[in-house]
Amino acid sequence: MFFLLTLFQTARRFNMEVQPQLILLQKTLLNIEGLGRQLDPELDLWKTAKPFLESWMRDRVGPRSFIRRIKNHIPRWIDQTPDLPNLVYYLLQHASTGGLTVQLHKQETEYLRRDLRRANRRNFHAVVGAALIVCAAVLLGFNAQNSIDIWHTPLLVWLLGGVGVGLLLGAWPTDT
Repeated sequence: MFFLLTLFQTARRFNMEVQPQLILLQKTLLNIEGLGRQLDPELDLWKTAKPFLESWMRDRVGPRSFIRRIKNHIPRWIDQTPDLPNLVYYLLQHASTGGLTVQLHKQETEYLRRDLRRANRRNFHAVVGAALIVCAAVLLGFNAQNSIDIWHTPLLVWLLGGVGVGLLLGAWPTDT
C-alpha cells in the first residue's frame, strides 16, 4: 500500500491525472487485504505476494524475457529492414522542406497553454517584485545619505519593499 500511496502523492504534487485503472487497483488491493485480515489478523499481504511478484517480474522483465522478446521480433525486423533507407530518405526530405508537423491533442495543448500562462505570471510578478525592492533600496540609500534614522524612513520605502517581497514570494512555485 505504501507504494501506491507514494504514487498518488507524487501524482498530486505534479498535478498529474491519475488513471481510473490505478484507483481501481488500489481499491482491489484494499479489499483483498481487508478480507485477508478478517481471515488471518497476522496476514502481511506483501510478504505473501512477494514470491508471486518476483516470479512475475522475472518472466516479464528478466534477461530471459528480454531474449524471448528479441527472438519473437527478429522476423518482423528482418522483413522491415529493406524499407528503412526509403523511410529515412522520406523523413529527411519532409524535414528539410518543413513538411513535418507535430500534432498535439487538445487536452495536452490546453495544459501547455495553462502552464505557460502560469509561468509567465510568475515571471512577471518576480520581475516587478525585484524592481520594487530595488526602488525601495535606492530610496533607502538616499535617506541614509541624509543620515535619517531607518525607522523614520518614508512610508513609500516600506510599502515598495513590502509589496516587492510579497510579489517575489507569490511568484515562488509551490509543490501542490
